[in-house]
Amino acid sequence: IGSFLLISKPWQGQTSDNKPKEAKLLDYESHEYAFKLKYPDDFIEGKIAEEDKKKNPIMLRLVRIEPPTLVTIWKETGLGLLDLYSKKPLLEILRGNVDSMYPAKYNEYKQEKIEDNKVVGLDAFTVWFTFQDKEKTYREKIKLSVFIKDKTAYYIQCMAPLEMWQYAEPSCDIIKDNIAFIEKFQ
Repeated sequence: IGSFLLISKPWQGQTSDNKPKEAKLLDYESHEYAFKLKYPDDFIEGKIAEEDKKKNPIMLRLVRIEPPTLVTIWKETGLGLLDLYSKKPLLEILRGNVDSMYPAKYNEYKQEKIEDNKVVGLDAFTVWFTFQDKEKTYREKIKLSVFIKDKTAYYIQCMAPLEMWQYAEPSCDIIKDNIAFIEKFQ
């Protein structure tokens, strides 16, 4: 998030006439993480710091400058033990984690809505929320989709300035709707 916030804010003062161009879709495939997706060609792959690759690894970061949008996909492993000892379904536990952890993590967190849905045909939930950037110059909006496959949680997070959200969200949906798992090569 920090590197995303360092990007200058060329969108401020932009009018609704300044819509993003129609982008063609590019293919992305990771044999390491066994997934693939399509993403608009106005995104580029962002760098992932080594510490982000270790615990609950970030699998992909996509960045777009105009309108400014950051998509991050990561996974959380080791949920088998939690599933074994909990009476609640894993997805319900993760929903509770978002409700308890994110308000502490984000300045002036405000949840807008949460809904059940499907991602890659699996049960999921999506939460939309806003927060104040560290410099308190604008609000950010995040759409976070969470689903579980084989006792591993997957997170697809899309973030953009609130005032540009209407232009960012369609691209985020394209990415989320085009993710799929692939067989790992041995």
